[in-house]
Amino acid sequence: MRDDETIIEHDGAFEHYLGAALDPAKSIESQLSFLVGMVPHQGDALVLPAVETTHECWADVHISADTKGTFVLMLDATAQVKAHRLLQQKVNDLAILVDKQERIERRLRMEQASAAETQQALAPASSVRVAGANFAWAVQPSHPISGDLTEVFRLDREHVGLYLLDVAGRGTAAANRGVAVSKVLSDRAKGHMLQGGDEPQEGAFADPVNLVKKLGLMFPVHRETGQFFCLFYGILNPSTRMMRYTSAGTRGFIHLPRNGEAALVQQPGYPLGATTDPGYEEQTLQLTAGDRVYLFSDGAVDALSGANERFSQKRLTDCLLETRSKDLREVVSTIGRTVNDWADGEPHGDISVLAFELDA
Repeated sequence: MRDDETIIEHDGAFEHYLGAALDPAKSIESQLSFLVGMVPHQGDALVLPAVETTHECWADVHISADTKGTFVLMLDATAQVKAHRLLQQKVNDLAILVDKQERIERRLRMEQASAAETQQALAPASSVRVAGANFAWAVQPSHPISGDLTEVFRLDREHVGLYLLDVAGRGTAAANRGVAVSKVLSDRAKGHMLQGGDEPQEGAFADPVNLVKKLGLMFPVHRETGQFFCLFYGILNPSTRMMRYTSAGTRGFIHLPRNGEAALVQQPGYPLGATTDPGYEEQTLQLTAGDRVYLFSDGAVDALSGANERFSQKRLTDCLLETRSKDLREVVSTIGRTVNDWADGEPHGDISVLAFELDA
């Protein structure tokens, strides 16, 4: 093809590649700027891939030359270019999604770390000592953030408040609601609103039933998620060895006398906020010197073995009987390991135990 040749002298779908605006009567050089000055070397063709010849129309332009002139071959590449663009868009969309997911995961890790720190700040020391009684606890979460909370706190010179809160569900939202319940529970239990201050006053604390009823009104079952809380709340007087308590949907506790058989003590009751008339009742338990009491969450008894068999309250009781001569803190830690081994390292839920022992 000579530079002075016109388009009309050659065959091909020129209107497809070059557009209707081209004048077939004019020279190629004056109308195709991408060919000007592109005289290829002798031999193999020069290929210009995916040249947009008209709007949304691409062609692979093959240019070759010999002693007779320059030859141009255009092969339609529109389908390949559009497919490549679509693929590239999907790759870009995927990269955006991955980046978004990474940012969400980073935020969740930060929230989980913050919630875990808050829970840790609310938890009692791993071993608490008050006159006449020794307390120990352990929480083995099945999720980075535990859904269970425990606390032991002094109400006045003679009374100690204690509770185990079992939050249904997992994750940051469940943990945050549990922290909120825990904060309100502790403040109400210590009578801060009645006392008008932070210092415990003698006898100025809420009784178990009224406290749990008020919590149920403040934290009803979540309508959308069905999330709820189970709570055991007790007031212990180590001097008289008397415990007053009430239960909102928990499995109860195990009473292990210093000399005698272990007993599972249960008190049926609705979870917090499940009904406006839960019918909670206050119960009392007269203990003796050397007695132990173990509170536990669902995860401590509902863990499933590889054969799909529950750990059960009986196995928990047997474990406590076998370890009754050991230090209380060691026993509490042993429970978590035993249940975890039973479930092959995949427990049903958080394994929480709060225990106390009266001085012999």
